Amino acid sequence: MTTNAKTTMTHDKTDMHYDEGQLLSSQLGSLSTMMRENITKHPQKLAQTKTVLLYTKGIEKRAEVCIENLLRELKEQQKISEKAQQMLEEYQGLIYCPTNSAPSY
Repeated sequence: MTTNAKTTMTHDKTDMHYDEGQLLSSQLGSLSTMMRENITKHPQKLAQTKTVLLYTKGIEKRAEVCIENLLRELKEQQKISEKAQQMLEEYQGLIYCPTNSAPSY
């Protein structure tokens, strides 16, 4: 697999983890609003609020895993970028020809 294909694949994975994180964040916001409303407007729904809280903890755990995956993908992306930079520098070193060392014809 070429470096370019690896970079594209890593970007896709990073986007996927970022999108999942956005979704989890949205879900947590909605659940937080629901819990506030249940506690303030409907104290009798305390059992439902406890269930929502447990669900929220599950989402938080998924969010932690999502963040770990995202960090891992970003580290992989950084490694690929560093390797590409190294290859570029090596390539430039091969084609560099200072004017004072150019062969004269």
